[in-house]
Amino acid sequence: MITIRRGFTPLLRLDGRTFLNLSLGTELPVISSKDHRYYTVQTPLGTGKIAKRATQFAFRTARLTPGATLVRLGEEFLDLRYLWGGISAYGFDCSGFVYTLHRSLGICLPRDAQDQIKQGVAVDLANAQLGDLCFFAHNHGNGAVHHVALYAGDGWLLHAPTPGKHVTYLQLASTYLQDELVAVKRNW
Repeated sequence: MITIRRGFTPLLRLDGRTFLNLSLGTELPVISSKDHRYYTVQTPLGTGKIAKRATQFAFRTARLTPGATLVRLGEEFLDLRYLWGGISAYGFDCSGFVYTLHRSLGICLPRDAQDQIKQGVAVDLANAQLGDLCFFAHNHGNGAVHHVALYAGDGWLLHAPTPGKHVTYLQLASTYLQDELVAVKRNW
């Protein structure tokens, strides 16, 4: 099984023509890896091939923690529009953003924030590390979970906020979300 680790990459026919573009987090079973440049993969459209470089991050990860890798990968989508229900490089909602980033690292998370909060190890905000998930609930943290964001260090969040907005950074202390923080969880 391979995982696409670039925003988009072409799924090619065996003759090199493009079937379609695949997005970050797409997983496909490998038929062969003998070619030094391509994996031969099985898809619902038939047999195809994917460039091996598309299964590697576009940045060096050797010195990064998994959490720092999540944040660095998330930065590649800064200014991407919010898309309700989005789980691809075409657009993300908040939980789809963290779901897809984690999936790209091989970490399984549920799709929605109210289910994501049930996983991982709880940490205090004071001990949060890059890539930890910050969860927010209505009614000053006493209601239903409505948002999730990546902790990006020094009190900053990286998230897909709301319809009409884009993936962006936000300083937690400067927003109403500070009063709605209910949990910080680590899944890596």
